[in-house]
Amino acid sequence: MEYIAYQHKDRKSDFGVSFSRDFSPPRCVTAGKTLEEARRLAGEALACHIAAWRRTATPFRSRPKDDVANDPA
Repeated sequence: MEYIAYQHKDRKSDFGVSFSRDFSPPRCVTAGKTLEEARRLAGEALACHIAAWRRTATPFRSRPKDDVANDPA
């Protein structure tokens, strides 16, 4: 599966990565001191997030990536 990740950085913050708000809560986010570290940690965070859903049998909710990509929010 493919997931859309949002990369963000404020002036005095680390690089952040979050995934679509259309994921089931809690939201999956991570950060790193460099963009490369944030990208690497994003993959690890997403894998852990999905594993937790599977362990708890939490319903998986997401929209098709094209819908999310075109969402201005």
